[in-house]
Amino acid sequence: MNKIILSIILFLFFLSPLYGQEKNALFSEGLNYYYSGNLERSLEAFEGFLKLEPNNDQALFYKSQILWKKGQKARAISVLEKVITLRPDRLFYLYKLADFYTLTGDKGKTINIWKTIKRNSPGDLRPYYALADLYYSQGKTGDAISELENAIKISSSVSAKIFYRLGTLYLEKEDISKGIDYLNKALLMEPDNLETCLYLGDFFYTHGNFSKAANYYIKVISLDPYKIEVHKRLAFIYYLRKEYNNALLHFEKLTRLLSKDSSSYYNLGCIYYLKEDFISAQEHFTMAIKLEPLKDKYHYNLGCIFFKLGDYDSAHKEFSRSVELSPQKEKYIYALGCINYLLKDIKDTMKDFNLIFHEKDDLYSFLGRGITYRDRGRVDIPLEDIEI
Repeated sequence: MNKIILSIILFLFFLSPLYGQEKNALFSEGLNYYYSGNLERSLEAFEGFLKLEPNNDQALFYKSQILWKKGQKARAISVLEKVITLRPDRLFYLYKLADFYTLTGDKGKTINIWKTIKRNSPGDLRPYYALADLYYSQGKTGDAISELENAIKISSSVSAKIFYRLGTLYLEKEDISKGIDYLNKALLMEPDNLETCLYLGDFFYTHGNFSKAANYYIKVISLDPYKIEVHKRLAFIYYLRKEYNNALLHFEKLTRLLSKDSSSYYNLGCIYYLKEDFISAQEHFTMAIKLEPLKDKYHYNLGCIFFKLGDYDSAHKEFSRSVELSPQKEKYIYALGCINYLLKDIKDTMKDFNLIFHEKDDLYSFLGRGITYRDRGRVDIPLEDIEI
């Protein structure tokens, strides 16, 4: 009997190195095939390894990744969950499982995984960020805020991104004071953060506080001079303030950035008109028409320039074209009637104004009727507004 036992021990003693070599070879083969993209051979090697060592967490982990890549998502999750039961101390596996559930769209299970990570790693901020995003995607803005504010409490080294996110969330809840406070904290940490400056600029712009919006937009332009929409909004703010030279600077920048954009030239024409530089206005309206010849207001505004310059024939041509493009627009018909009146064409003047009378209490109707039946007085034709 002792001889039999001794024989078995000697057999295992000599076999164990070979057994270990086989396992190592299979694991190495699985890795090589995995990273070279041969998933079938990699899976075959790892499954061979797992027959020899069925509870090896690393081999099981790679098996789960292969199954996921092969589209076998349920099996991949099942294998990875087994890995976690074997090695609950390795957070890396939990992170991967959270990724799997995120990609499957199962928000409930994803939340549970991140809660587990948070319990197991209390100083790690990533679960707080992830949970905040998940709660927000479910419409639970209050819970999202709570996660981020808890992250601030547990760590003194939070990034400006948390303050930025809290600021945007509070503004969405219309808690303006807290929202602006958090965004300003983000800017204190990162004063040259383009995203924060742009968000604050847009917020104040959409809420009609153009003065504060301009301050942030100026900062945005200093950080990125190619922000098209910001140039447009700054130009509009300066236009409203009647700071026409500043408005010109931004509209001119837009013509350089968008050389084929007709509206930039049109807007420059409007500003030059307000500065009473009618020749420059004419040049820019003409360029706008060249780029977009079927835009009614471009022809109308060019007609207004010719009217100001006393070139009634050219004004008549442009107003006629604007009426052709928009035959129902009374403002254009009125302008054409005024020019016909100034050209002493009473018949066409009456024809134009009769189109807009219709027994309506309309300013253009009464004014048109007035200048039609009198042989004196100053005709005024208002310009169309800028495009933003």
